Amino acid sequence: MIREMGKQLQQLQGQFHEIMREAFAKAQNAGLLREEIYEDHEPKWVPRTGYEFRASDDDGYEFGENSITLRGRKYCGGGEYDYLSIVIPYDWLDNIDDWIEAQKKAYDEHERKRLERVSAKEAEEQREAEEAERQRYLELKSKYEGAVQ
Repeated sequence: MIREMGKQLQQLQGQFHEIMREAFAKAQNAGLLREEIYEDHEPKWVPRTGYEFRASDDDGYEFGENSITLRGRKYCGGGEYDYLSIVIPYDWLDNIDDWIEAQKKAYDEHERKRLERVSAKEAEEQREAEEAERQRYLELKSKYEGAVQ
């Protein structure tokens, strides 16, 4: 009985591994494997590619309370690897394609809001620069008019 359970477990693990590999590949191809960087003092998510899902190394996935974390690695040279991961809630595992679309919309919305903040900051800086220029002009004008009289 235990031997049969072991065989079933091995078969299920293999199937699960392949499903997670496919989910990781789909997410990476959709641009969801991202790294956070800072640009203009604002967080920005930059898509990354070239990562390989490797569950056989005990670093491919990790089960959480409400989600699974899928990790990929990319060889950087000199025996070093870079790792990135994506987190998929268990509720979405049966429909990875819809999860991907929802994540893409969330990333797009995040980027739209980031660009709005950057634009607002740039407009404020421009307004401040114009006001400083105006004040400098008025000071010079006042000095010049005072010197002429």
